Amino acid sequence: MGVTIKDVAKKSGVSVTTVSLVLNKKSNRISEKTRQLIEDAARELNYIPNHNAVSLVTKKSKLIALLLPGDTYYQYDDFIRSMEYACRNAGYSLNVSLTEHTPEDIITQIHDVLRYNVEGIVIDPSLLSEWSDELQKEIDKQDIPIILTGPVLGQSPVNSIMPAHRRAAYSAVKHLIELGHERIGLITGPDTLAVTVEMIAGYRAALEENHISFSEDLIYCGPYHPSTGKAGIRNLKEENISAALVVSESITFGAMYQLSAEHIKVPDRFSLISYAMGSAAETLDLPITSVSIHLDRIARKSVNLIRNYSGETSPPESVEPTIIDKGSTAPYTPDN
Repeated sequence: MGVTIKDVAKKSGVSVTTVSLVLNKKSNRISEKTRQLIEDAARELNYIPNHNAVSLVTKKSKLIALLLPGDTYYQYDDFIRSMEYACRNAGYSLNVSLTEHTPEDIITQIHDVLRYNVEGIVIDPSLLSEWSDELQKEIDKQDIPIILTGPVLGQSPVNSIMPAHRRAAYSAVKHLIELGHERIGLITGPDTLAVTVEMIAGYRAALEENHISFSEDLIYCGPYHPSTGKAGIRNLKEENISAALVVSESITFGAMYQLSAEHIKVPDRFSLISYAMGSAAETLDLPITSVSIHLDRIARKSVNLIRNYSGETSPPESVEPTIIDKGSTAPYTPDN
């Protein structure tokens, strides 16, 4: 028979209840000294919690499901990592499921993960081009929290924790304007998506606030793929842009490749700022100024909402972006 919670309690000299509170990361007033004593005893005894047994007693699975788009899941590497860390720190496990970009498939996936008695579901609907009444009804009828981390038809539903996409685009373009750029391009994902609508709205607001004419000719939309970045640079350079906001890591890689192929040096001859860059850029040693959407905060807040769920809905919450300057933008000069 394996080591039990009673064995940990006996070794640490405290009650089983105290051990349970500490090992299950329950909020309590147990001193740091006692907590350390219990954790040391559990480690020495190689105690491994039996989550099935705990689930039978507490009716809680300590499992959270994350639903992501299947054909672009690689772009969510940092979010998956952030969710894994947030779950682990809260004493949960993470189940990742891949979905198609349709309300019907998300409904199917919700039904599928519910079979595992998950305590909450996190969904990014950003790549959905539509939102159905059936999907909303499915979410509303569940007795567990379903957290949305992206916009839905321009709205922010309850139990949503998402990046401020519009504010992010506005901040990025304002940054370029303050450097003297006026011919600023936007290279982004498909124009049918809610997130793209938000990005264009923020881009436009920054231009018009600074009395710069908005032109659809300076916007290039395409799939979340490097080819969009390459084509975007080729097309928008004909519009004499001196800078661009590029949305997504994969599109940015394509844009940087095309600029290099055309011997256009960043930032001497062209300023580029990216949105939602991940850790892959650091691996490839690409110092790109970007707008961080703080995926770690979104993950942590999502897990905390699920952990503290009491049956009541929570108002939507927006996570403000931050510009991280890594030197790929520079003041505009006529030679750009």
